[in-house]
Amino acid sequence: MLLIVDDDSDIASLIRTSLDKAGLIAYSFTDPIMALEEFKSHYYNYDLLLSDIKMPTMNGYELVQQVKKIKPNVKVLIMSAFVIDVNLANNFLQSGVDSFIEKPFSLIKLQKQVLSILNNDK
Repeated sequence: MLLIVDDDSDIASLIRTSLDKAGLIAYSFTDPIMALEEFKSHYYNYDLLLSDIKMPTMNGYELVQQVKKIKPNVKVLIMSAFVIDVNLANNFLQSGVDSFIEKPFSLIKLQKQVLSILNNDK
């Protein structure tokens, strides 16, 4: 199961619908705090967190840290409209982020990246 977090409801919904069509079960949230509460309650169901970086109340980095405290082996895909430099990308990988995708992206590319991350676990 996938947890999608993006403060833009249209993007969150579009991603969820796309991943559902790819045969994956996904839940989307626009509020990272509500998403974290959902994760705390049902962490055992989630295989991957797909989160935007820049969000109000809690940014993607903080969300990843909290989620990893609960379930250290959960896969994480970070997305952002902002260009990430190589040093920051390396920091992501060291902090447990499995992959990064830059917005805007095609839904096909996202589906492939998500499936690749999930399949690397098997």
